[in-house]
Amino acid sequence: MRRGTLELMRRDRPALVLVVVLTCATAVASLAGPWLLGLIVTRVQNGTADVGTVNLLAVGVLVCGVARLLLTRYTQLTTHRFGERALAGLREEVVDRALALPARIVKRMNTGDLLTRSSLDVGNVAPPPPARGGGRVKGGGRAG
Repeated sequence: MRRGTLELMRRDRPALVLVVVLTCATAVASLAGPWLLGLIVTRVQNGTADVGTVNLLAVGVLVCGVARLLLTRYTQLTTHRFGERALAGLREEVVDRALALPARIVKRMNTGDLLTRSSLDVGNVAPPPPARGGGRVKGGGRAG
């Protein structure tokens, strides 16, 4: 399992590096806003804040919020694309291995066994995406 995971990561290394970098940048942008807000509160409490400093820090909080929004969106998009390419590679491997089987083995199998098996295996690697729309699923229960 570990070897297979490492091989999947090696196949598309630039995309993986981009996902990691974007995730880290998103985390920094997410943490910087509250930190700047804390600076505003601390300086106001200490009486060392002038209007210019507070305004500058407030703009920084706003910039961090916008950066977080954009980075989160792009990180999700990049991660999704990376995952789709990895799953496509897994599916191609399954098809290649199935086509490499001797005809006598394939003839002994029931129709759809190879397809069902490969779909279940790839499905175990890639669980379905979470429900959209407030986490509600059909039937009124909560998702997840």
